[in-house]
Amino acid sequence: MGGASTSKHDWFEMDVSNKRQKNRLLRYECKAHLIVGIKGDKWAVSHFVAEHTHPLMPQPELVRYYRSHRKIPEEDKDLIMTMHDVNFSTSSCMGMLGRVRGGDRRILPYVKRDVSNFRSKLRQNLNLRDMDFTVQYFERRQAENPQFYYAKTVDKETNSITGLFWVDGRTRALYPKYKDCIFFDTTFCTNRYNMPFAPIVGVNNHLQTVLLGCALLPNEQIETFKWVFQHFLLAMNNEHPLNIMTDQDKAMKTAISEVLPNTVHRCCKWHIQQKAREKLGKIMSRDEVFEQTFYTCINDSDTVDEFEENWQHMIHCFDLVDNRHLCNMWKTRETWAPAFSRKCFFPFTSTTGRSEGLNSYFKTFALLRYRIERQAVGFYTRNVFGKFQAEVTASTGFVMNQVPSPDIGSMRFGLFSNYYEDPKIFTVNVVLAEETFECSCNCFEMNGIICAHIVRVMVHLNVQAIPQRYLLERWSERATTPTGASGHLLHFALPSNNTLKYNSLCRKFTWLASQTRSNDVACKILNDAAHALEPIILAARRGELPEQREAQQQQPDQHQSTTQGGRQQTTRGPTHQQKQPQMQQQQGQKQTNRPTQQQQVATTPVAQDTTENPMLHNPARVPKKGRPTEKSRRRK
Repeated sequence: MGGASTSKHDWFEMDVSNKRQKNRLLRYECKAHLIVGIKGDKWAVSHFVAEHTHPLMPQPELVRYYRSHRKIPEEDKDLIMTMHDVNFSTSSCMGMLGRVRGGDRRILPYVKRDVSNFRSKLRQNLNLRDMDFTVQYFERRQAENPQFYYAKTVDKETNSITGLFWVDGRTRALYPKYKDCIFFDTTFCTNRYNMPFAPIVGVNNHLQTVLLGCALLPNEQIETFKWVFQHFLLAMNNEHPLNIMTDQDKAMKTAISEVLPNTVHRCCKWHIQQKAREKLGKIMSRDEVFEQTFYTCINDSDTVDEFEENWQHMIHCFDLVDNRHLCNMWKTRETWAPAFSRKCFFPFTSTTGRSEGLNSYFKTFALLRYRIERQAVGFYTRNVFGKFQAEVTASTGFVMNQVPSPDIGSMRFGLFSNYYEDPKIFTVNVVLAEETFECSCNCFEMNGIICAHIVRVMVHLNVQAIPQRYLLERWSERATTPTGASGHLLHFALPSNNTLKYNSLCRKFTWLASQTRSNDVACKILNDAAHALEPIILAARRGELPEQREAQQQQPDQHQSTTQGGRQQTTRGPTHQQKQPQMQQQQGQKQTNRPTQQQQVATTPVAQDTTENPMLHNPARVPKKGRPTEKSRRRK
């Protein structure tokens, strides 16, 4: 068997070779060159050889394919990096670079493969320094907008990141309006370092989730949670949230009690019921009546006394007084039972609410029959008004009777639904002189809108308008109206990076131009100022300003800016960079000879940084502490 074989057919003969064809580079030892030097004060050609030992390229536009000519200029690299950061494809980058060069990508002194290789180096460099670049990104964000807040913890021994926390400037402006209810959870997906991602979220006036803050945690211990909440308070001007809901974590509970002592802490009911299914699954599978009674006791108890009475009746009826898990649930009932949080503001978080599909149906087809609905549609956001209109629709299904009131000047009404055989009775206390309506269901205290029972009483008493105390501004359109004092476009420091300087000034002058488009006087002022600044800026580029000359005379050796061909190049001073994280093996993970992702990246040549400084280490992997794997999450 040789390296080549011949395959014969009836109509042709094909030569098949399994040898790889090589593109040979012929060396002609060409001596053509040009040497330029300085003689006196002028440049001069000192030596020139014009004879070539090889034929020249007949088409000059194809010279760019030579390896010696295929180089990406520095200015094009800056543009490629900018497009790479916003996820441009390589083809799109080539098209944009061709437009900058005159409209055709074929005139570029490099090819698509060169751009692709350069972007690969950028990705490899990012993999090795992802945490260092993250901190640099936070610093740029803070330079552009001083309202941006971030904090980090660094291991002194390994110089690696162990924790990150950041809050956006827009979020800090919205927090005073949405601090009445926040949620904190660490069960979200993790990164390759197994650091839990812990977002702090709230609910805006459109019933949408608002990201108030984010954290990457090294572990789930008390000190870690205390660090997060302390920096959260620093970012929010030490304004404590009114209510917070978390999962059932002892370390988190301890940290909240120490850092947020004035905040009402409740545990997520879903986690409680999920754990109950694990611990009581055998009992529930054998007795469906117990399962129904268990969930009815939790979800349908409106008062604390009712919940405690139903709970004691349940454990005695099913002979579960000594059940260990039920005893633990009873000891911590104040943190998770909905009956204890009826008067706390946790809007629309209960799973026992009305069907969302039915609410959407009513919101689409129901008419505005009452004046209070017309008032609400002009005040609430669209999503909140849908909730309110569902309450109005549900109010028509209640039978109301007036009952004696113990207080003089007040009225009391008893309401029950006519849809159930054994309806529950709700009580509404009314003081018309003070415009107060209090219902035993505590819907307003919990969700921030009046319930169907109060709506039924208002319609019966011919109340024409909802009292202002029952119209929370956080559910209105005005809650997110920008104020004149925000000024995010103008109130930020000038960054040190050249690209950031350019982007920062572009945003400033674009904003100024937008303010003058409908005012001729303002437009003239801005135009005159631009003409006045033009000669000053050109003089500054040439270094002819008096302050520049004085600085050059005083510090000639420390001058860091040089001008070459009209392009300013700034040399960065030494910046403190920290190292990459050390990848650690998880507990229970088998040893393998296959190199890890970081080891593969580390052995790949990457673009070297020009600054010889210690680099920020990425965080080390931490144990998962019971979080489900990606495979198990997909199965669910």
